[in-house]
This record gives sequence, C-alpha cells and structure tokens, in this order.
Amino acid sequence: MNDIKKRYRETTNAIGVTLLSWVMLFLILTGMGPIVKMFIPVNAGAVYAEVFMSLANGAAYLLAFMLPAAFFGYLLRGSKRESMRLEVKLSWETIPVIFAGMAIIFALSYFNGMFMSFFELPATDSVINEAGEYMSDYSLVLQFITMAIVPAFCEEFLFRGVILSNLMPFGKATAIIGSSMLFGLMHGNLYQFLYTTAAGMVLGAVYVMTDSIWCSTLVHLVNNSMSVIQDSAIGRLDEYSASVVLAVVDGVIFALGLASLIFLIARRGKKTISVERELRGVFGVDLEGENAYPVGFNKAFSVSEIVRGFFCPSILLFAAYSVANAIYRFF
Repeated sequence: MNDIKKRYRETTNAIGVTLLSWVMLFLILTGMGPIVKMFIPVNAGAVYAEVFMSLANGAAYLLAFMLPAAFFGYLLRGSKRESMRLEVKLSWETIPVIFAGMAIIFALSYFNGMFMSFFELPATDSVINEAGEYMSDYSLVLQFITMAIVPAFCEEFLFRGVILSNLMPFGKATAIIGSSMLFGLMHGNLYQFLYTTAAGMVLGAVYVMTDSIWCSTLVHLVNNSMSVIQDSAIGRLDEYSASVVLAVVDGVIFALGLASLIFLIARRGKKTISVERELRGVFGVDLEGENAYPVGFNKAFSVSEIVRGFFCPSILLFAAYSVANAIYRFF
C-alpha cells in the first residue's frame, strides 16, 4: 500500500508542476501581443491584421496548454502514467450522455447567472461581453475558432485527458472532483469559479462514462459556441427575433437533455454494477488482464489522506496564484 500512496504523491506533484508550467507559459505567450503585432506589415488592412492577431492568439493558447500536457508525460514516465482515452466508443449511452451533459452545463450557466445577479459586482470586459455589434462573417468564424474550438480542445486534453485520467486509479470521485476544482481555479474568475468547477464535474463525468476525450470535448465545444451564437444573433437580428432564436436553441438542448437523463436513469436502473469493479476504479483496463489494478486499490486511502495527498506544495502554489489572480481581476 505504501507504493500506492507514493504513486499518488508523485502523480499529484506532477500535476501541480504541470499547472505551474501552464501559468508561466500562459503569461509569457499571451503577453507577447505587442511583439506579434510587429510582424504585421505596415500597409496591411484591418481585415488582415484582425485575422493575423486572432490566429496568433489561438496558437498561443494552444501552445500554453499542449506543451504542459507533453511536459506531464515527461514528469510521469513509464507505467506510472495513464493514457488519454482517444478512442471513439459508440454505445447506446454515448449520445444520451452527451446531450445530458450539454443540458446540465446549460442549466448550471443559468443558475450561475441568477445567483450572481443577487450581488452588486463590478462589470468587467472579461465577464460581460458587449453584444449588439454586427460581426462580419470572417469575424464570426475567427471568434468561433478562438473562443469555442481552441479552448474546448486545449482545456479538455489537459484537464480531462491528462489530469483526470491520471487521478482515475485513485478513485473516480478523486479524479472528477480534483480535476474539476483545478479547472475552476484555472479560470481565475470569482464570478465563474463555482460554475466552472461544477461544469468541470459534468465534463469529467462525460469523459468517464463514455471513455473518450472526444465526447467531453464536444460538450465543451457546444457550450463555448453558445456565447458566439448569442453575440451573432443579437448583432444580426432585431431584439425579438434574436430572443426567439436563442430560446428555441436553448429549448431544444434542454428537451434533448431531459429525455437523455430519463433514458440514462431508466437504463442504469436495469443494470447490475459489479461492486468489485467499482472498488477497483479501473478506467479502460481489462479486469481479467495482468495489468488490472489489485483489489482494494482505492481503499488504501482514507478521505483525509486523499485530501492531504492532493494538496501537495505545487498544487497549493498553483491554487494560491489562481486565487490571487482572481482577486486582482475582480478589483
């Protein structure tokens, strides 16, 4: 059991160091805007400059997440590292899980909005988007790439594909809660911490239930796309038409999500889940194979040991930075 606890400490420390490397890269790459602008020709038009800067920012965001993910693989080499689930595994539950995940995250977003409305919070550009301004077709495409596709891809690969996957051997609850809390801290936003943490739990559950990073990425992508769709609708349509279109889109997603939840609950009720499988917490590993985790793998820890082991010095440092950054942005 000491070997298991040692592996847990090594894993959480590697996660913390990886997130600290993300902080460093993110600050460096996103702060290179003035330098990047120097590569725009003096006689370049506004369209060229916008496209160039948008793609440069997207590339910087991509590198800020993908390089730390690769760095984690170096820190936790060999058999200690769990692989990301890149397969697409279609089953009777895959599509309902995706729709249910979308609907739950949408509901969380509405709840967060209503909850925050009770507080007199200062308006900032990072929280409130100024809608109502017409976006050209190319601006809409650029916004979709930089605000929906790139963040969904990058954030899922790091937080679910790398962090959650490597916490799975120590229990599903540890993996989902731990990765989602770090996901919430990563956003560095007091307005959205509870929402992003809860959304991270939903995305983690989708990843675990479907055993595929592409499913949680799709849910994340659709959720991110809604802000682009909202801005586009408000900018291109009159107020009444925009409200109707957005209400229809939301209604369809909620209806599909509710139907999917009912289906999943009914289907789960008919299943007999192996207690041994749940205790082992095996993630995509053949129980009968020689690589299966030993019985009682997750029972080697008490709750207090799990918590203490998770909040290692590197993760505490990342959390301290995230909280300080959130407070600074708030004021």
